[in-house]
Amino acid sequence: MSSNIIPVLEHASTAYIVALTEVVHVIENSPTPEHAASLLRKAAPPATVKTAVVAFGDETLEIRQKCVKALQNEGYTNIESINIHSIVSSTLIFGLPLNCAIGEPVFISWATNYVDRFEYPMYVVRKCESGWQIIETIEHPKVALSKYPSARNIVIYKNSPKFIKSEVRKLFPGLKLHFFEEPCCANANYASIRINNNIIPGYEILPFCDVILNVAFSNKSEVIPLTDRVPPFTIDKIVDVGDAPIVEISGRSVLSFSFDWKLKTFKFKSKAFRKVLVTVGVDKTLVPTVALKTSSTYKPRDRQTPVVYAVWIKQNRYHLFAISEDHHSDEGSFTSTADLFIYILKSSTIPATKAIFFVFGIENTISELQEFRDFCAKIEVYQPVKFIFNDSLNLSFTFDRAGIPVLPGQTVAVLTPRVCYAVQQDGRFLQVLDWFLLQDLDFNKYDIDTVVVSNVKNTFTQSDLEHLRLKCYPRAVIVLPGTDVLERPLPKFFWSRVNGTDFGGNLCTNFGFFDVHIKGDGGVAETVVTRFRAVPYTVTADVKVADAKTLNVILLRSEDYSGLLQKFDVPNGAKAVRFTIRVESVCDITASMDVIDETEVTRQPERLKVIGNRGRKPSTVDLMIQFGTKCKTVSLTEQTPFTINEEVDVGDTSEVTVHAVPHGKVGSPSAVKTLKFKKPAFRKVSITVNVDQRNATELTLRTASTYKPAIQPTETSDSLNIALSQLKLDPPSTTDLTFTSDNRVLINAGKTYFGDKVIPAYVRLQNGMAPEVGQKAFDALKKHPGSVFYGWLIFRTYFWFNTVTFLDITRLLAADFDPDHPDPSWRFKTTRDSDGKVLVHGDDDVVTLPIVLFGMIVKCTLIYIKEHQKSHVPILGIRLPAGCVISDADLKTISPLIGVELILLA
Repeated sequence: MSSNIIPVLEHASTAYIVALTEVVHVIENSPTPEHAASLLRKAAPPATVKTAVVAFGDETLEIRQKCVKALQNEGYTNIESINIHSIVSSTLIFGLPLNCAIGEPVFISWATNYVDRFEYPMYVVRKCESGWQIIETIEHPKVALSKYPSARNIVIYKNSPKFIKSEVRKLFPGLKLHFFEEPCCANANYASIRINNNIIPGYEILPFCDVILNVAFSNKSEVIPLTDRVPPFTIDKIVDVGDAPIVEISGRSVLSFSFDWKLKTFKFKSKAFRKVLVTVGVDKTLVPTVALKTSSTYKPRDRQTPVVYAVWIKQNRYHLFAISEDHHSDEGSFTSTADLFIYILKSSTIPATKAIFFVFGIENTISELQEFRDFCAKIEVYQPVKFIFNDSLNLSFTFDRAGIPVLPGQTVAVLTPRVCYAVQQDGRFLQVLDWFLLQDLDFNKYDIDTVVVSNVKNTFTQSDLEHLRLKCYPRAVIVLPGTDVLERPLPKFFWSRVNGTDFGGNLCTNFGFFDVHIKGDGGVAETVVTRFRAVPYTVTADVKVADAKTLNVILLRSEDYSGLLQKFDVPNGAKAVRFTIRVESVCDITASMDVIDETEVTRQPERLKVIGNRGRKPSTVDLMIQFGTKCKTVSLTEQTPFTINEEVDVGDTSEVTVHAVPHGKVGSPSAVKTLKFKKPAFRKVSITVNVDQRNATELTLRTASTYKPAIQPTETSDSLNIALSQLKLDPPSTTDLTFTSDNRVLINAGKTYFGDKVIPAYVRLQNGMAPEVGQKAFDALKKHPGSVFYGWLIFRTYFWFNTVTFLDITRLLAADFDPDHPDPSWRFKTTRDSDGKVLVHGDDDVVTLPIVLFGMIVKCTLIYIKEHQKSHVPILGIRLPAGCVISDADLKTISPLIGVELILLA
């Protein structure tokens, strides 16, 4: 079998053979892919070739599948597809000095014919160890930096007009602009390089499956994107299909707007309410295969079950969710309000329907809201519809997941890949002050001291998250991973609204998300900022009319969405008018106009007034350099600008991670930068921190030198007799522990120490063996992740009283922890026993309780503290994150085993 001959079927109609020195054309403009494949078989029999290639561009998924099947039917067994967009992307970046780190995104605009503005789709590619991965096609370049803030490079056409290049520099300030020549699509050469594993050095675009699948059943559907990973891969997804008799799976390309490819249809033989397991596989052909089987069956919700209904409008269809007190489900989509209410009346009794909420978005018009409200009122059996802006809902979810209270006078920024918000507490509700794109974030504008990153759909890459942590220095940063729609706490939120509770203090004020814009002929324009005002409210706007004959009052949601509220004729002789806008609800808005004297005209405030932050000191951050189970803290001064250079001996560790540790904050320390070493060696690492006057931070990590270690005598670990005292602890160096003073805790152990000490804690449990804590557990993490449980410890001590803060393992102790939905990064499993207690399952059939893991960490910490201070420790105070619970009985049980009295601190 020769590997020097490659048959290629391109665009379903062209066939050729790639040889070592030439390309032999077989046919062009073939009437069918089957005919072209037949001719290929005659010119290059399957027994004589190693691989056959399908090259496609914008062909439909059905045609791609036909091409693959045509070659298979002719006897070719090893088939690889090449997406021509991958070829083009490789040629566009070839030879460019991008100099990107692993995980760093780059923007590529392949357009060459610009008509007006730079509003063409772009590819986003991410640097990988073995090449580049296409991670997204962005339709609107203006949102690119919001979604991928760590990008430093953008590639556009060399001969673009000057105004296009100027616009690109304005849209992407600070990014390095690279230019490509005329795009080349040398499919034959690329096929030869790819199939013979002669990867284009540094510029290879990895296989890209540009497909999105849609699982449709009854009037519902769920989407499965296949664009976020490199083939080959397999995806399993559980889908609740209700009592649907048929499930149909179709697909489309990311650049298409309709699911034009019917992949497979599944029909059930029996009637039942069921959940199904959908398995999707993508191999080298880039054509998905799907399988479906029943995962479980269940009894449907009874009509008498109390329920709250929530409605969204998307693409002119009503989408309905039913929310009981402990469960919520997608009830499908409807073409009209009448169809939706018929379904509600059929599914639930009137007394069982406790409330109907309409969740509106930026694209919904006032008339849509009014039509839905009026239809519900005409039925005369339900309570009035309650309206919530979609982003208000998401902000409440974000703060609930973050688990941090917003204190009076404090400003918290919420960053998402789409939009960012500055939020305060007005005494009862969360009050949004402003919204902005990520690249326009200004910390000083609102004295922001805490940042919550809501990584919706996990769009932000690891490189982006590291960039954001540095950008946000010296503020505390909390990162929340993306969640599926059905994983959001809908029951908790909506039933809180129904029952009149405050959702843990995380409800937002009810706002309409629009500004009032007054526009007239002759250039008259005035905007009243009302976007985040709490409804109901009344505002006035004074306008000098000049020569205007008419004035329009417009409700402005965004540049793309606005609507006319009312049109006014200007009275003869009027020089100025005053508009009064009354907002009784988000769909009850009226406007009136009165003539006033020019001397009475007053200007409108630009935004909501910020609650004063006087007297609060800005947060400060130290940098903790972690290597293996050891770490060193680098204290950063508050006086900017400054530069710090430190050299740290990291031994023979395989990687070094820098964490940002905010003073006075309880939470997992944020990793801001990681340096991985390719070759084993004992080395010293240089860390350089540059902070300018605006707190913009630049951090550099590099190897300073390597050395040969001195031979040290082996130290044996202590082994204790029973249960928790069986821990094997590697004695840490006394130079690794720094006792820190901040504004919350005073440390005094004979002398005053400064700087928080944070160390990683690793516990390994094996059946029939003593628990291990320290280096041995850490070393086992890569090979045996299912047996290692880990967390971060922050511990502080003062005089004779010690406190310990636990961050990860105590998530298992949270009152609302759901063992069916654990942290996806955990390698161990969680369940609940018949008594309702959470169980933790590791490898080797190890099963334990969270309180046992907690006790092991406490014992480990106590040994560590005793080794690093001379004073006696009679009492050990435990400070837990908000929401975590340990009973007094559990504390009394484990205290004697640990050998110290444990008390919980508020």
